Amino acid sequence: MSILFHLLFAYIIGKLFSLNIPYILFGAITPDFDYIVWQIVNFGKNRTDSYHHRFYFHNLFFIITAAFLPLIIFIGVVLHIFLDFFDSYGVPIFYPFNKRHFLIKKISDSVGKPLYVVLIYGNPYLFIILSILSFYLLFFF
Repeated sequence: MSILFHLLFAYIIGKLFSLNIPYILFGAITPDFDYIVWQIVNFGKNRTDSYHHRFYFHNLFFIITAAFLPLIIFIGVVLHIFLDFFDSYGVPIFYPFNKRHFLIKKISDSVGKPLYVVLIYGNPYLFIILSILSFYLLFFF
């Protein structure tokens, strides 16, 4: 998932449950800090090997470590990792013991792009309805 998608999803959840928005947004991008650093280090280079960035901040050890952060930041971290289970790379949740990336089911562009549009227009109720419908279609058809 893109960082924008993680931020927008966390923003919607934060608004729906009256959570501290800056904290949940910070938590929502925390698992991608290694990717952000990787992008800065490799700026201007034609590199496409960012696949490995999830090993360090998308596993059970990081989730346990994040549990010591404020609760709202922790919620953002968990939301981020949960969403990443649905994209094409999956999550190496058992790293360093197992490098296999686990995924629940890929959210295709036909589902993901309409969700971006709904998030951008800021209608959380429509977002929830479309999310439930999308997941129903993904898992039962």
